[in-house]
Amino acid sequence: MVVMAITAASCSEDSIPTIKPEQAKIKGVLGSCYQVVDKEYSIENNGMFNVLSVEIQRISDNLPFTPQLAGGYGDDDKSYNVGFGIEMLDKKGSVISTKQATGTGFSGPYSSDDVIAIINLLKDETGIIRWSVDDESLKKLHTFRITSALKENSLFGSSEQTTNDRADDAAGDNNSSKEWDSVLDEYEKLADKYISLYKKAQNGDISAMTDYVGVLESAEKLQTKLEKAKSDLTTAQASRLTKIISKMANAAL
Repeated sequence: MVVMAITAASCSEDSIPTIKPEQAKIKGVLGSCYQVVDKEYSIENNGMFNVLSVEIQRISDNLPFTPQLAGGYGDDDKSYNVGFGIEMLDKKGSVISTKQATGTGFSGPYSSDDVIAIINLLKDETGIIRWSVDDESLKKLHTFRITSALKENSLFGSSEQTTNDRADDAAGDNNSSKEWDSVLDEYEKLADKYISLYKKAQNGDISAMTDYVGVLESAEKLQTKLEKAKSDLTTAQASRLTKIISKMANAAL
């Protein structure tokens, strides 16, 4: 993954030292499985970003996914994608900033490793998930709520097979060609979005700089998956994959 150094302004005097969640309940499909630990949270600047670290507790014995087969959004070689988002609110309860539960990179949690740690919690255990807070939001931030999302990856299914077994099954399926077409469609969409953001970043667009890193990471993961599956692709699909890879490479020249 490409790492970019982006200098953020330091916290202003208006920065609030601590903040409490609006509610312990997590919005979305995983609200019965996890909750926010209701306490005061500090917002710290790590030299680059303002970071809010939120403690999440698993409260259920049963989960709607198998942790060993789950990853965060963007981990497309997993049977399940699990995500947590945040809605930052001002004193009136209006949303001033959102990071989607389905987001990756700068549009999601500060680190995908935080999501993996939450996925693997046992009942009653807690883990930390971090969020970057831009300076403008920090000036108005009064409280927050955590959201959640879950997706079953149809390409790999939800049975407890290994990744290789699932890929082999898909290759022998009559519908496998259409499934790989769908993956290629998604890869091409990410490639086009990356190229657009890359060009904007080259012209000094700061928001594009922060967004395109996550898009590139997702595109690279899909590229790796497709290259591993090349023997399962049709000649036309393999040719299309090569063209998309070349298009991304040429954009950086």
